[in-house]
Amino acid sequence: MTPSIAYRRSEQLALSLAVVLLTVCVSPSLAQPVPIEVPEARQDSTPSQAPSTPSAPTPRTRGYVTFGGGYHATQKDFSDGAVKRINAEDGRYDTSYTVGGGPGIDVAAGFTLWRRLGLRVGVGSFFTSTEANVQASVPHPFFFSKPRSVSGEAQGLKRNEFALGAHLGGLFPL
Repeated sequence: MTPSIAYRRSEQLALSLAVVLLTVCVSPSLAQPVPIEVPEARQDSTPSQAPSTPSAPTPRTRGYVTFGGGYHATQKDFSDGAVKRINAEDGRYDTSYTVGGGPGIDVAAGFTLWRRLGLRVGVGSFFTSTEANVQASVPHPFFFSKPRSVSGEAQGLKRNEFALGAHLGGLFPL
């Protein structure tokens, strides 16, 4: 499987997960009726004020969906190495790459759990392309202690990051 096919499959999987998550979280919460307390009319003893009649209650919002985006402006350097036994000797592989900035998207859904407390669940993703420097010391297949050096640059590598978040929050008057 080529890296571009694996990248597309992981992107499709993440988007499918976000749609299912939003459907499961938002649909049941929006379908439930919300009891609303209507304040009773005050009985004032002053004759100048007529008793007020309560207006029709406004429905409270049970849930919301947010879509957002941003740009990662920082960059991060990564490096890694590995040792692999080939031809009865150890070979060494080292790589280093820098992940630069790129666009990101966020999708979240929130709903009321109880009175003024709510829950928000979100999915975020960040995609970018990068290049990697690769250096290797590969054992020779016929001669011992004669490693062959290889170096190069891998281009067109895709980097994607996914984040899942859940937040419990409250709305309290100040």
